[in-house]
Parts: sequence; structure tokens; C-alpha cells
Amino acid sequence: MRSERGLRLFFIAIAALVSFAVYANTLSNGFVYDDHLQIEKNVWLVSFSSIPDILTSHVYGFKQEIKVTGSYRPLFMLVYLFEYAAFGMTPWGWHLVNVILHAVSVIMVFLIADTLTRGRRAEAGAPQVRLIAPFIASLLFAVHPAHNEPVAWVACVPDLSYTALYLVALYISIRSTRALAVVPAIIYLLALLFKETAVTLPLAVFACDRLLAKEKTDSLRRYLPFVAALALYLAFRRLFLGGLASAPSMHPYMDAGMAVINAVIFFAGYLRVLVFPYWFEPFSVFDPAVSMADARFISGALVVSAVIAAVIYCRKRHPLAAFSLIFFSIAIFPALYIPGLSQNPFAERQAYLPSAGLAIGAAAVSSRMIGERVSRAVLALALLLVITSVLSYVAITRNFAWKDDLSIWTASAVSQAGNYLASHNIAVERVIAGEAGSAIFDYKESIRMNMERGFPDEKTLVLSNLYLGKIYAGKGLQREAVARFKEAVRLKPDLPEARLDLARALEASGDLAGAVIEYNRALDLPWRREDLKAIYRDLGRALAGLGMYEDAKISLEEALKLDPDDADTARDLALARRLSGR
Repeated sequence: MRSERGLRLFFIAIAALVSFAVYANTLSNGFVYDDHLQIEKNVWLVSFSSIPDILTSHVYGFKQEIKVTGSYRPLFMLVYLFEYAAFGMTPWGWHLVNVILHAVSVIMVFLIADTLTRGRRAEAGAPQVRLIAPFIASLLFAVHPAHNEPVAWVACVPDLSYTALYLVALYISIRSTRALAVVPAIIYLLALLFKETAVTLPLAVFACDRLLAKEKTDSLRRYLPFVAALALYLAFRRLFLGGLASAPSMHPYMDAGMAVINAVIFFAGYLRVLVFPYWFEPFSVFDPAVSMADARFISGALVVSAVIAAVIYCRKRHPLAAFSLIFFSIAIFPALYIPGLSQNPFAERQAYLPSAGLAIGAAAVSSRMIGERVSRAVLALALLLVITSVLSYVAITRNFAWKDDLSIWTASAVSQAGNYLASHNIAVERVIAGEAGSAIFDYKESIRMNMERGFPDEKTLVLSNLYLGKIYAGKGLQREAVARFKEAVRLKPDLPEARLDLARALEASGDLAGAVIEYNRALDLPWRREDLKAIYRDLGRALAGLGMYEDAKISLEEALKLDPDDADTARDLALARRLSGR
């Protein structure tokens, strides 16, 4: 018994160390994409006095202009707060936390697989044989290339954290079917406070009980604490977010029928990514299917049918294999509701927890195939060495793509034709690097690819036109700038920045009358005090250019009221008064 315990610890240590080794090169990576807003521009992180705000606000509550989101994830921001206290803005420390959290989940996969396969392994067999199956599960989970996004991207702390807690709660539930589920329920609540997709845990526990429990459980005592934890989370959400509903969908075109069709496609897609991890499409864009006649839906429906058939077949014959498929399906379910997901709804981070189910399935299959035979165990380890070596190489190579923004967006553009979002963000990075001329091509490509979609992404289309217009204006190409700003305004008439840029481009092109119209329209939009002053001043100058000195005086007087110490505005006002005859 003691030797088996030591061997178990040895296998766990090996799996954890391998997970560290595979993701060690992420420590030299920087912050990318959402990290810049959530970390570098997050005023909550500079002081522990922000804890009350973190606990009572949505995840972007630190940004006043973001009024509401559907995400109540206070523990996520608390982790960031402590990371900032420990590491400041040095990225390696933040990446180290991700790698540690991944290692925790690797260990939990081993423990769960060990527990679930133990009753199906001959106790008389050698411990080094009995422990091969959970070792296979944990090692496959440790090195799987689909985990590249959640581990290599700092912003995936909520995914890593809720997954680790989810697996801990599941493990405790499996180990103590008779006891009250108070401890797992508390952990369940913590997981929900990291990310709402942890909501499926009670279903996973129920499936495990129905398929694998050796003794009948008291349903009320077992599941009531989970219900109480979920009710408490929903109460927090209602209290601090003002309701249970999520933020407005980023996919407003998608009705219920389309949501179901594309959920089937996503289910098959995530299974493909995990079983055949050849494809690497970070920040991929998705053009939805609109009909059941779409080939993607047909193939997806076949995959779903095959999974259902496999569960039915294995339910009595191989219950652990059936549980692994059910676990995958339960865990992936929240990621199938596309209307509630982000701009790029199909993302590898969504498959992180579900992959644990397939890893457990690998343990189930290997346990049955190895049996008690040492020769088969040796063969399994040899095969595992080959597979994990290949997967590790792929994962390590992909980690470099997350080095910085330009690297990850370039990888996105290369891996998926038509990725307008990648082209847009490559252009943004070129502008930051002082290569505005090169960015023109990328913005144009982004607009072209976006417009060719069945359902163009209006938000990105607005920004691409707006930023391209700014480049043209900076180069003195005012006609081209006006055209882009007009398109941005057409798509989003209430965008203050686009309206003001259009007014200034019209003025620079000599169309003062058009500029006056746009300045007046801009005044109807919400502005900060300093911006409002500039608009009144620019409007006054445009009116003066048209010889409308009385109107110019009124506008310039408003500007001077907002900033009485502005010498330039005072000089313009004095000139307008003189030219108007007073």
C-alpha cells in the first residue's frame, strides 16, 4: 500500500512537471489583447481599497464608460489584484500563475481518473500497472495543444481557476457520496464567482452518481447544497448587476433556430479540436450557418448522433467511457450558446474543462486494454511517450504565437483565411509601431473580408473605417478620410469620435458648410468637458470661415465658458467680434 502511494505521488509529480516544462516558455511572453485593458489600464489593481468595488461590480466596472456586461466574476479580479501586488506589471509572474493553475488541474485529472478506474482495476495487480491509466489521462491533459490559449494567455485566469475548482469539487463528490455536499457546494460557489460556466457542475456530479456510484445516494442531501450555492450566486448577480440577464448579444442576427444549428456545429468542432489537435486558429472568426442544409450542420449532426449512440452503447458495458462523453457534453454546453458569447465565439479556452472528460475517457479505455498485464502497460507507456512528445512539441511551438499582439494576430491571420478581426488588429499594431502606411492595406483587407461575410461584424467594421480614416487624415488625404468617416457614421450615427472626425475632415477638405452641419450634430452627443470645448471652438472657426460671424461668436463664447483661460479661443472670439462689427 505504501509503495502504491509513493508511486502515485511519483506519477502525479511527473505529470505536473511535464505541464510546467511544456508551458515554461510562456513566461517570456507579454500581455496581449484583453490584458491591456483588464490589467494595464485597470485602476482597481493599484490598491486593495478597490476590493468592495470588485465584489459589487461587473468585470469591467473599473471602466466608467462600460456601463454593464453580463459577467459577474469578482474572484477573477481579486486574483488580478493579488498578482499585481506580487508582480506589478511584469508579465512573467502573471504567466507563472497560469502555469501553476494548469498544473493543479493536471493533478486533479489524475486523482479523478485514479478514483474512477480503481474499482475496475484488479487490486491484485502490480501498482505500477494499476496507475498507468490515470497517468495517461493526466499526461494527455497536461500537454494537449488545445490548452495553449487558456494557459498561454493571461486573460484566461477565470477559465483555469474555475476548471481547477470544478475538478476539485467533482473529486470530493466522487470520494464522499454519503456525506453532505457542503464542501463541494462551497467550492462550486467559488467556481461560479470565477466564471459562470461552472454552472454545470451539479449535472456532472449527477451523471457520475447515476453511472458510476456503487451505492445509492440521498438525492436531497446530496444535491440541495449545490442548489443553495447556485441560488446564492444568482442572488449576488441580481443584487450587483441589477438582474440575471446577460449583456446585449454580440450576435444580434442569430435567432433561436440559428442558435441550435450552430450549437451542433460547435459541438462537433470542439470534439474535432480535442481529438485531432492539428488545427490552430486563435481568435478565429465564425460565419454562422443559416440552414440545416449547410454541410457543417449535417456533419455536426452526424457527430452528435455518434456521441449519443456511443453513450447508449457504453452505458451498461463501459459506464466510465459513457461518463467521459457525458462529462464532455455537459462541460461544453455553455460554450454552445453563441448569442451569449464574445466576438469570436469558437475559442480553445472553452474546451479546457471539457477536455478533462475526454482525458478520463482515455483512462477508461487504457485501463480496460491494459488489464493486469505488465507487457501491455509497457507498450502503453511507449505509445504515450510518442504521443506526448508530439503533442508537447506542438504546444511549445504554439506558445511563441502568444509572445505579443502582433505575433498572435499574425498567427490568427495565417491560420484562418478571411479572418477580418486579425487583419484589423494587425493594422492597429502597425500604427502603434509607427507604420501607418502599411496599416492601410490591412484595414482595407479587414473591411473587404468583413463585408463578404453573411453577417458582417458591424462593430469591427465601424472601427476599421474610423481608424483608416484617421490614417488618411494624418497623411492629408482628406477626400479619402471623409469617405471612411462617413461610412463609420452611417454604420453608427451615435459614435461621437466618428462624427467629430468627419466634421474636421470636411473642414480640412474645404467643405466648411458640411463641417458646420457635422459639428452641430456632434454637439448632440455625449462628451467630456474638454472635448466639448474643442467642438465649440472648431465650430466657431468654421462658422467664421463662412462669414457667419454672429453664429461664430456664440459658439466661441460657449467654448470660452468651458475654459476661460484658453488664450487661442479668446483671440478667435475677439476677431469674430471685430469682424461682426462689435
